[in-house]
Amino acid sequence: MNTIHEYKKLRLIKEINSMSFILTNKNGNYLYLDTQPTSRYQGFFFYNEGRMFRFIENIELLNPPPVDTLTNKVYLIERCRSDIIESYCLPENLNTLVYELNKGSYLELILDIKESYDNRQFGRYYTISEKGNSTIIEFRKKTDKLEDNSNGIEEYRLYLVVKSNSKPEIISEWIKRDYSLDRERISQPYERYVYKALRLFGRRFIFTIGNDLNTALKEANFVFYNRKKLKDTSGEKFNLPKINDTEIKMAYICSVDTLRSMYVNEKGLFAGLPWFFQFWSRDELISVKALMMIGMRKQAEDLLRKYLYCLGVNHKIRNKSQAPDLDSADAIGWLFKRLDDYFRIFGKSSFSKEVGTLFLQKLIIAVDEILIYNTESG
Repeated sequence: MNTIHEYKKLRLIKEINSMSFILTNKNGNYLYLDTQPTSRYQGFFFYNEGRMFRFIENIELLNPPPVDTLTNKVYLIERCRSDIIESYCLPENLNTLVYELNKGSYLELILDIKESYDNRQFGRYYTISEKGNSTIIEFRKKTDKLEDNSNGIEEYRLYLVVKSNSKPEIISEWIKRDYSLDRERISQPYERYVYKALRLFGRRFIFTIGNDLNTALKEANFVFYNRKKLKDTSGEKFNLPKINDTEIKMAYICSVDTLRSMYVNEKGLFAGLPWFFQFWSRDELISVKALMMIGMRKQAEDLLRKYLYCLGVNHKIRNKSQAPDLDSADAIGWLFKRLDDYFRIFGKSSFSKEVGTLFLQKLIIAVDEILIYNTESG
């Protein structure tokens, strides 16, 4: 099996054993697929206010040839199955997956709407309806006495809008999955029932997800009629250093693209996908210097400012934003190291003027308090 990496005139072909891939869109959403589902952490995921929801478990062509080539075009992925080419694109800052084929084909849409770490099987309700040329799938998660302390209480409601040029056939069937990668990782549960919702035919499909139906409908309609323009503007430009080796140059492009795409909604940098979709202080601060070096100076300043102003009791920094009661052992050291890096790289600036004095004050107090509270003799 081959993977091809392409960016403008650069082209690199590598032989690989795995055909899995991850696409992101700077919105926190991501698409992680393999040639077949091997993990409950694969699929199309929706990030909303600190919560990650799985939506689409898989998009399955009917009786397809095996994947023989995967092409990474940085902003989109193409998979070649003999004479069938699948294309996946996540337009930036939207909640939509654009899935296209080079020729009309039948496919089935498999869903598993849930919070990423929630493995409950009961209380999952899907409703499928039509509105104009769009198919609406409403999902409601309710508590169930078989797994919860209450019964029938709605926890949340989410929507998937499907738009194509043909009317889908409703399947509405539960099927059992066995996730081999989760079994290898000893990450239980290995088995799960997922929902086969629709059978579709066509070449172009729009899948828009969200927690507000009207917003999802408008976005799906917008993307459907502007998908070519959105795809053309999704790829970013890279200020490449002088690198002669094609493989190293392509690795640099992919690394920079990954770092950029993990910076979510101007709020912070994910620690890693698919499991660590949180803002971990240590990981963010380690990455700050890389942000400075690839032209994301403002984002680097925002992170440094965030942690400098949020030093807590005993001048420690919380481990992650979702765990305010858990402090990091060494994030404070990384904060002061990265502030020093910033001053060395950029010298005098409005940011330097803003935080310079505060930086020295915090450093002196932090050292004193660490000696008092975190050494044996005080």
